Amino acid sequence: MGVARTGGYWHSDTAFLEKPVPLTLLYPQIIPKNSRRTTLFIDLQRAYQAMPDKLKQQLTSIKFIHSGKWKYKVRQEDAGLDLSEILQMIHKAQPPVSHPAVITHPVTGQKILYATRGFTVGVKGMSTDDGEALLNEVFDFVEQDQFIVEFQWSLGDIILWDNRFFAHKAGRLAKANDPTEGDIASEEETMVYRIILNDALPLSA
Repeated sequence: MGVARTGGYWHSDTAFLEKPVPLTLLYPQIIPKNSRRTTLFIDLQRAYQAMPDKLKQQLTSIKFIHSGKWKYKVRQEDAGLDLSEILQMIHKAQPPVSHPAVITHPVTGQKILYATRGFTVGVKGMSTDDGEALLNEVFDFVEQDQFIVEFQWSLGDIILWDNRFFAHKAGRLAKANDPTEGDIASEEETMVYRIILNDALPLSA
């Protein structure tokens, strides 16, 4: 069933794990009747190919640090804990991991940027300020409209994607009769099966 307000940020599923989930499948069972539900995708291979050469060179042979700590959803059992205690708990349960900034797909051999604003939190061996500046430059580039595709859900749809290629986030929930409308105040009932698949291949060749 998921957790409310989860997924409304750019991410690649479980990028904060040593061995991230390669494939994700979504199969909706209940979708809103009076508003449209969409999922947005960034083609990170195409975005990398379009990057200026200077930025590509900066990303060669460096690693990005990934963590889910800033997207942790506070639970009822966390009541009474301060922020530092929650962060320590997250770090102990799931310490940050590093992956190459640019991966090589193990089947196609294509170079792909592996970074998202949701889970990529730093650059290995780089100061916090310099790392943040580089990451913001990367994110501002890849989050341009030209690299984004929006998928609008209908009941019966099944969508499967490779997390090496695509970052994704939940799209804006808008009134069905006005696609330009902003987020609506209360969400209708939604239920989607989310199935993760292992293709037995490494993240990068």
